[in-house]
Amino acid sequence: MFVYHIATAILVLGTSSAVIDAADISSARSRRALRGIDTIHHDASFLEETDNFWGRNLQEAKSIGSNDDKPTPRPTCVPSESPTDPPTMTPTRSPTNPPTMTPTLSPTGKPSAAPIVTSCSIGVEVSCTTEAATGGDTGQCADILAIGTRCDERATRMTMKYNGGDCTQSFNIQEIDQFGCVDTGAGPPTTGSVWIVVAALKDPATVYFEGSVEVGGTFDMFDGGERFEADSTVTVYPDSDKTEVLQVSNFHTSCSQNLFLKDKFGSIQVVEFENGQGIFSCFVDATYSYAIANTGSVNDA
Repeated sequence: MFVYHIATAILVLGTSSAVIDAADISSARSRRALRGIDTIHHDASFLEETDNFWGRNLQEAKSIGSNDDKPTPRPTCVPSESPTDPPTMTPTRSPTNPPTMTPTLSPTGKPSAAPIVTSCSIGVEVSCTTEAATGGDTGQCADILAIGTRCDERATRMTMKYNGGDCTQSFNIQEIDQFGCVDTGAGPPTTGSVWIVVAALKDPATVYFEGSVEVGGTFDMFDGGERFEADSTVTVYPDSDKTEVLQVSNFHTSCSQNLFLKDKFGSIQVVEFENGQGIFSCFVDATYSYAIANTGSVNDA
């Protein structure tokens, strides 16, 4: 009975504590011996039953404790972050080039002396003389008297220059009923030669000029010293066949209307005329003389 009560008490305590180990059992045994339990004699079978009893109760206590009050698992630690990537092994840049070699040689000596300059001075003298009327009869071109450019008397001769080109280049102040110009196609060419016929407007049989003329060339209108008719006609052909007309122009030639040196009538231009007043021309015969001399010296310094 004594043993039973002790076992019951230990069973109750085991239930509340949930864990009973071998050390507790050994301690109980020691306390029991101190209380005089050692006076009780137990044989080997009794001790074996006692040990089995304690073993069964110990397993039951562990089972009850594990089913009712088993502690929850211990929380795991916060997982660490994933490890960083290992450092790259990018090689450094190649080292710069080694320093250059020894500096170049010192610069050459001072610049050479300035080159020798050879000077040459030339004197030029120009003289111009003319047979045209000059002031004080000096015969010098600088003294040529101004000439009239307007024809005031009916002329007996006119010098014309052929420029080529169409009627648009005409330049004069004659009235519209005194001057007219008509082109065929593009008009006369501005290079090469053409065939020109100049005649009286009212009497085509009176011819003042007929012949081939180069661009830039001149020709004379002349009727044996007779005065020109009031109006004249100029016809330009490609050649002497006269089968194709390039240009026809007419202008007043009696000088009762405006007629000046350098007037243009289509492809021709007045550059000189002669009448009772004299000869009036855009051109004056002159002679130029040149005298060239070396007026300097040469120094071989």
